[in-house]
Amino acid sequence: MSTKPHALPAARVEYLPVIVAVGVYVLVMLRTAWISDDAYITFRTVDNFINGYGLTWNVAERVQAYTHPLWMLILSAPYALTHEINFTVILLSVVLSCATVLLFVGRGAVDAKTALIGVVALAFSKAYTDYSTSGLENPLTHILLLAFVLVYLGDVERPRRMLWLALLAALLMLSRLDALLLVAPAVAVELYRQRSWKAVGWLAVGLMPLVLWELFSLLYYGSPIPNAAAAKLNHDIPKIELVLRGLRYVLVTLKYDPLTLLLLFAGLVTPFFLRVRRHMPLAIGGILYVLYVIGIGGDFMLGRFLSAPFLLAVILLARQQMPGRVGLALLALVVLVGYAPKHSPLRTGEDYESITMGIDEDGFCDERGFFFHGTGLLIVTQGKQLPAHRWARFGKEVRAEGEELVIARSIGMVGYFAGPDTYVMDLYALADPLLAHLKPPVVEHWRSGHLERIVPAGYFETVRSGQNHIANEHLAAYYDKLTLITRGRLFDPQRLLAILKLNLGGYNDLLAAAETEGWSPDPHTQIGTKVYAIP
Repeated sequence: MSTKPHALPAARVEYLPVIVAVGVYVLVMLRTAWISDDAYITFRTVDNFINGYGLTWNVAERVQAYTHPLWMLILSAPYALTHEINFTVILLSVVLSCATVLLFVGRGAVDAKTALIGVVALAFSKAYTDYSTSGLENPLTHILLLAFVLVYLGDVERPRRMLWLALLAALLMLSRLDALLLVAPAVAVELYRQRSWKAVGWLAVGLMPLVLWELFSLLYYGSPIPNAAAAKLNHDIPKIELVLRGLRYVLVTLKYDPLTLLLLFAGLVTPFFLRVRRHMPLAIGGILYVLYVIGIGGDFMLGRFLSAPFLLAVILLARQQMPGRVGLALLALVVLVGYAPKHSPLRTGEDYESITMGIDEDGFCDERGFFFHGTGLLIVTQGKQLPAHRWARFGKEVRAEGEELVIARSIGMVGYFAGPDTYVMDLYALADPLLAHLKPPVVEHWRSGHLERIVPAGYFETVRSGQNHIANEHLAAYYDKLTLITRGRLFDPQRLLAILKLNLGGYNDLLAAAETEGWSPDPHTQIGTKVYAIP
């Protein structure tokens, strides 16, 4: 069975339907383009960075509130020129997504037939299309993942292949750390094939961008792990509950986006069914990633964590030679299953919010549907200005009134539009250095990625005044160490020592003592609390 892809012919009739399909994909992507509130968390860091406040979220402290440093840095380049975030990020996402589809057609698919099936599948997949924009890192992850697969399956000379695989793996992890699972099996197999110190050397060289960022993150932020990731993973939810929630995440996807789940399954099992050994490590990577998503309880954004393994599955399907009837049947199935749901990307427009699923009992949400009325690109055709959302309006009001402290749960648009002079206390702890280290209370109803903390008594006054007023003495001592790390002079020897001790668990006894003793909630921390001077 030949799986060697052909370059896109200049004028061959069989590629005309593919060209049409690419045009449809671009049209669908523009019609569904939107921006999520979580993306504005990164946008605030970008805005602070470009305006000379460093890679900060609240400018008073160094906290990594984003989980995709490469995406943040890439976005900073055009933003430095435009100083406009909404159309800038949509345009950048569209360009990357178009490049991914064209690269898939030209190099990823084995022939015109599989290219057509693949492009149609991407256009009809709600998960893939929704997160081809959204302001999050998905389009960057998609093109890097495709490039990795092409290098792995290509004819690059072996030592160079190890270098490029390691480099692309590092960039993928800088786009999102857990993307390692998608590519680790393939990297391991390639390293085993070569079995040489030279290959190990190329691996080390290729991983240097990741190593350098982690060293920078450790020095600048005080931790190699993003604060946002730490906040989401720091909880006492039983593993069985996480797995059951993760399985429900998959089942809900089957209900609202069946094409994504069906092709995801088909693409990842095909290499084993057809015994294509070269593809098996890639399929194992996709399976590991899906199992990981299930293990962490899924995500509140329906489909977000499935777009990358879905693309991998589509690529693996497109690398197989298919008899004409099989290809035609698969194409018909893709169109039928993809178009049937009312949430299909090809069936939704300006009124998408009216048919969205909303937030279900487990907290899963059609995130595009939730925000489309305020951040969808199509609202500009109604004479509205992006974004036309109440959270953005609140942030602008805060800025206009000169408020210097607000407390919020959904911090993206509020934080970005409030500007650098406003300190935003984040109850979900994604951007809060102390609350991220405090475990949320165990509750019956919880939402993945939305684990609200109990703000300890005195913390509000501490942030307001710049003096430590935290009532619990052990937690107060812990906060002093954190403040030295997040607000102290970068190369202060005491700060460097505190970073070392924090990452080696040297202050865990203070947290344990604080949790044992307990703390009462701060009475000031009500949503909408604002206006206090921040030193």
